[in-house]
Amino acid sequence: MKITSVATNDVVVEVTPTRSRNLGFLRTNGEEQSPEVEYNKAVDLERQIKRHVDGYEAVDIVHKRIFKDENGDTHNTLFELLYNNLSDSTIEYTYRYERPSDNGIGTRGTTYKFDELVEIAFKNPTKFQIISGELTDTQLSFLAKVVQHGRLSRIEWV
Repeated sequence: MKITSVATNDVVVEVTPTRSRNLGFLRTNGEEQSPEVEYNKAVDLERQIKRHVDGYEAVDIVHKRIFKDENGDTHNTLFELLYNNLSDSTIEYTYRYERPSDNGIGTRGTTYKFDELVEIAFKNPTKFQIISGELTDTQLSFLAKVVQHGRLSRIEWV
């Protein structure tokens, strides 16, 4: 199996407005501005770009958001929050693998996500094994195929 990651021609230019606490030559650790103030500064910068720069299709402000649950835990995506709070799966998977250069020492880790476990197995198939964590027969079969293909494949970055 050959896997290829192909670069696209979808290019985004990001411009970061100067933070209030940045004086150019000196950055202070004072109180940070509210998200609204920082967003308004971005809107002002967007207006300046549109006024002074030619050759753009659009100028968009991407306001990164995090998701916080009622326990105060933060998540990068809404899916992560929902999965961590609503999933019945609290299974911790402990795994071990060896890289060819490990000389038998190996690496051990844990994850709560089966999809993460699959990617780790594909990228590190040498002597990959599950130490603990319950897997269904279907998951075990799939993981065995992933490990087998991981031994024969590589990702080509182009």
